[in-house]
Amino acid sequence: MQSCTDDPERNGQPLLMVVTGIDPSGFFVSDISACRLVEQTRDSMNVSQVRTPELPQPCEALQEDGGIGPIANTTATTGTCHISRKTCKKDGDCQSYLPSTFAHMFVYNYSFPEGLNQGDLLFTLSGAVQEFTSTSQMTFPAWSIAERVRQLPVDQWDKWLQYSPPVEITGRICGQDNTSGPFLTDQSCGHNKRNLKMESLESGLVKIRNVRFPEVFKNCDINADGQVPFFCEGKDPDGVWHWQTCSFDAPEPVADTPERECFQNCVMGMGEFANKICSEQSNYNGFGQYVVEMNAPGPTFAGLDDSLPARKQTITLNDTTQPVRNQLPYAPGLQMSIVCNTDARYKIGETTVNAGASDPLLPANQVLRYVFVGRENSVSFKAETAPGKCYIAQNTQTRINITTKDAIPELNPNCRIDDPDLDAAQQCRNLRGSSFDIVGHLRHVQPARPRWMVLPRDVDDVCCHPGPGLTCPKPIKPCGPNNF
Repeated sequence: MQSCTDDPERNGQPLLMVVTGIDPSGFFVSDISACRLVEQTRDSMNVSQVRTPELPQPCEALQEDGGIGPIANTTATTGTCHISRKTCKKDGDCQSYLPSTFAHMFVYNYSFPEGLNQGDLLFTLSGAVQEFTSTSQMTFPAWSIAERVRQLPVDQWDKWLQYSPPVEITGRICGQDNTSGPFLTDQSCGHNKRNLKMESLESGLVKIRNVRFPEVFKNCDINADGQVPFFCEGKDPDGVWHWQTCSFDAPEPVADTPERECFQNCVMGMGEFANKICSEQSNYNGFGQYVVEMNAPGPTFAGLDDSLPARKQTITLNDTTQPVRNQLPYAPGLQMSIVCNTDARYKIGETTVNAGASDPLLPANQVLRYVFVGRENSVSFKAETAPGKCYIAQNTQTRINITTKDAIPELNPNCRIDDPDLDAAQQCRNLRGSSFDIVGHLRHVQPARPRWMVLPRDVDDVCCHPGPGLTCPKPIKPCGPNNF
């Protein structure tokens, strides 16, 4: 039985271990009745260990229609916190909870687990626990099944799995600050080892939205020894944070330096790979893993990541005559995401730039990705037909690893747009010009960069938002309104 001090709804409930996915070498399980956990924002020394806390649980009260809803929509003076059931007057009176429960595990069976299906409910599970690449997994397992869902009608195959919905990984869950400017490690989702948000999701189902695939694969294994040294964050002699060797207590081997610099420049979009999505080829060849770029900051109506509101600037267009621009200028060379909720003319330039009637039109809800060049640092807008709002945010270019070799073996991310096979070249253009929503299990791979990876289960876990004039690459289907 569960023992949940801060989660009365699940306190005393039976443990319900559900198979969330089958792997060629084992399976993933989640305890769907596990206690939801209060996010501890400070450690025992009262040092902050959370970059940006999760939103507090809602404070709810009785609504006029007899239902339960936000207390702000009623005249009630007190309400109840949604999870803890404590008395509250507003959402801020309630505690925040981690995005998941630490109640997921990969069970390593050494082979395909015959007789087990996704969605089955287990009765017992036993084995030895091992930390493999910093992911907790069970080895030498044994289990018994409480209910085989494939013996039920098809519409009940998700009888238990429906209670383990994928959690969307956002900038906040990656461990980023709710500030206008990103920190060095923001480019690698979950890089901060104190970030328990990602740890709570390890081996559970997650989803990532509007990710973009690599434009470049670069082989950094210069000496062809089958391995490339990984890199770490640190400070240069002037105290500025930068990417560097992980050999903190000894000189870096001479042969490692060019490989490590190649690797970090590729994955983090620096040097020759600035504002490009690059993945290291020997890691792809050896392990099937490759880098994708996560959703950019911005408003949710445009499909962007609004989990860190301070990352975007809002420009209000009061009428159709006066141009306006972002108040805080950006540094030249940055990649920006720009979108408006109404048709607007826009012009990019320096801090005094003004948009006019002859400037390009940005249709409502269409995201413009733009890299400032020269002395450009601002964007001016002028509403075309109606007042509205525009938003501008620096793209943090946050990376995460994925692997699709088992789930979608026919998908070729390491493709060529100049492939002599015309169909292969077109499929490559479709792949690189579109964005994708992906569901899969989250795995921690400590030596990898980025160190977190999403593993989709099959082709149905990936859908596509085609780019202008493009279609989805085979065999990926377009995203619909009810995907994930």
